[in-house]
Amino acid sequence: MLFNEIIALKTYQIRYLSLLLILLITSCSKDEENLTEFVPQYIKETIPYSQNQKLQFIGSNNDTINCTVNIDIEYFETSSCSGCELTKSEVIYYYVVDDKHNNLAPLAHFETSKRLSDANTILMGINSPDDYSGGPGWSFLLKDMSSDFQCNTEQICHSKLTFNGIEYQNVVEFPWDVQLSYNNINKMYYSKSKGIIQFIYKDSSFYTLATP
Repeated sequence: MLFNEIIALKTYQIRYLSLLLILLITSCSKDEENLTEFVPQYIKETIPYSQNQKLQFIGSNNDTINCTVNIDIEYFETSSCSGCELTKSEVIYYYVVDDKHNNLAPLAHFETSKRLSDANTILMGINSPDDYSGGPGWSFLLKDMSSDFQCNTEQICHSKLTFNGIEYQNVVEFPWDVQLSYNNINKMYYSKSKGIIQFIYKDSSFYTLATP
């Protein structure tokens, strides 16, 4: 009888320890998740690209650029003060890469993180497909807690615009006012449903998204 009682006690202890271990693991997992700052969904909605998505841009001289979208997600540890607990911050990078020149800088790149979204901002740069050596950059400014763009002289909002006979809704025009001596990109049209629609050079040549 004593033997059975000992077995029952040990079984109870094992079950208790197992339950305690599960609770500890769950608690750790939740703590780790709570300490990670993820990019809010409304920020992600402003960048419509998906992994391995294919894009084509047609130039004003009828040349084409075929691109593939690459998405990279990284986590960086940050701290708000000395001695404070470290917090992981999610950073999402979107790269629009020219298939013929994938060893060079991407045609376009976007960066967004919780740190940037605190200011409702997305960083975006575009490189000239002439040599991919450089180009203009913009900070997308959004309305508070919204995927809607702020409208101002640096982000000109259009309810609709037509490119190559195709009408696009809610298009944002991004001018680039920096005066450069060479022929550089100085304007871009963008929508959160299609991404980059068109970019224009100083000499008025341009590239336009081939299909909506």
